[in-house]
Amino acid sequence: MQYGNAITCEADKESPVRSLDGKTVWEMPPRNQMYAAKAPQSFYYGEIYALYEQAEKDGIKSIDSAHLCSIYHKEMHMVKSTSNNMKITEPADFYICRALYDALEGQQVFGL
Repeated sequence: MQYGNAITCEADKESPVRSLDGKTVWEMPPRNQMYAAKAPQSFYYGEIYALYEQAEKDGIKSIDSAHLCSIYHKEMHMVKSTSNNMKITEPADFYICRALYDALEGQQVFGL
């Protein structure tokens, strides 16, 4: 890895909002500064392992390695993502991915 910690990111197409209570909008960050973190993410094993150990000592619960890097102010580099980079987490994600794949295959067959 050239830069160490890196996450795949896609420019945000929607207008993000931040809410402190889940009921009202607290702020709307500028869209041109917002990105969606995607998979894959990469980290030096020793560094990320140490962060998880520190988080456990500090009582921090996190399921995302990039979030831990953010909490502990570790530099992460961005790798630009394509808009069709999908993470399949739920059954519906598979069907959406399959439809996208079929559409892209159709483009190749028909020369679109």
